Amino acid sequence: MNNVKKISMVVMNWLRPEVLQNHILPDMTKYELIDEIIISHGREDTYFEFDHPKIVNRKDWGEINEYYGLSRRFLAASEASNEIILMIDDDEYPTEDAVKKMYDIHTENPKRMIGPFGQNLRWGNYNLHMRYGDVCVLITKCTMFERSLCNHFFKHMPIMREILKEGQPYWNGEDILMSAVARFHYGVNNLGVKNCGNMNPIEGRENKRNRAIASWKGHREYRGKVVWHCARYFNIWHEWTGESNE
Repeated sequence: MNNVKKISMVVMNWLRPEVLQNHILPDMTKYELIDEIIISHGREDTYFEFDHPKIVNRKDWGEINEYYGLSRRFLAASEASNEIILMIDDDEYPTEDAVKKMYDIHTENPKRMIGPFGQNLRWGNYNLHMRYGDVCVLITKCTMFERSLCNHFFKHMPIMREILKEGQPYWNGEDILMSAVARFHYGVNNLGVKNCGNMNPIEGRENKRNRAIASWKGHREYRGKVVWHCARYFNIWHEWTGESNE
């Protein structure tokens, strides 16, 4: 057990501090494999401190949030203490068994970004349905990857500056860029692992409409554009879909 590499978990706090304080942190601070939990606080008015030695609080509001938006999660991850990153959202969270399963798979496939499920294109359009196995996009709801991948994300970050103006909230699509970066850098598609995403339910938040922050009507169309944009830039359309990009 002394050779087991520990995990740094990254989660953003925006409008749901009570979910983090009352559900996610009390449980996940007990997970054996996780020895660091980084909270990227994006708003001063929802900032809180959770008293636990594993917790690192980042005051990422103001200029940091204005510049990075949702991608500030990768800024936090890039400064983590551990090389293995577990990234989650703040509306539901993986069980300890699920984290262990992802960890085992990551150990066997360190040069691959993994998560409980992914999303692919269908007839050239972004598809919201969960997919497993080789996938284009892994959702930041729950992903595991190498910290060093964040450096490659920021290297290619400028390609998104124009298309970002069409989406909301700011930097919606950061998971698509990261998925494309992983595919390009590692040379293999991302991996959606079935039965790996056992999520702990949070009472009162079962309805997705009550959870989603990015619920505007143009969400799917915009994300489809981001997929096309990244696929063209990295020249990975065929690798992502098996289709010609003609």
